[in-house]
Amino acid sequence: MPNDRPIRIAQAAKKFAASLKGRVILPGDALYSQARRVWNHAVNAYPEVIVRCANVDDIVRAIDFAHRYDLDTAVRSGGHSFAGYGVSDGGLVIDLSTMKRVEIDPRHFNASIEPGVLAGELDCLTQAFEMAVPLGS
Repeated sequence: MPNDRPIRIAQAAKKFAASLKGRVILPGDALYSQARRVWNHAVNAYPEVIVRCANVDDIVRAIDFAHRYDLDTAVRSGGHSFAGYGVSDGGLVIDLSTMKRVEIDPRHFNASIEPGVLAGELDCLTQAFEMAVPLGS
C-alpha cells in the first residue's frame, strides 16, 4: 500500500489555509522552490508544508496543525541559520519572514520588533533615531 500521508497532509493544509491571514505553500506551488530555501544553499531540505505567518494567531494555528499531523517543525525568521535549522525536511516550516512590524520609542530608547525583521533592516531603522542595536552572530 503506497504512503498516502503526503496527500492527506496536502489536502488538510489546503483547508487549513482558509483559517490564516498568511498563506500555506505546498510542494508544487509556484512559490515553493523559493520558499523552501535558506541562506545556506548547501542545506537542501523539502518541507511538506510551509506556513508563511502574518500574525501571532497564524503561528498558533501552525503549531496546532503540526501537532495534529505529527510534523517535525522548524521556525524561520530570516533564514540565516548556517546549519539550516529554519527548514524541516518532510515537516512543517513556520515562516515568520513577512512579520516585519517595528515600533521605535526614541524617548525611552527602545524598539519592539516582529521576528521577520532582519538585522540590517533594524540597524537602518534605529539609526534614523540616533539609536544603535548591538548585533552579532
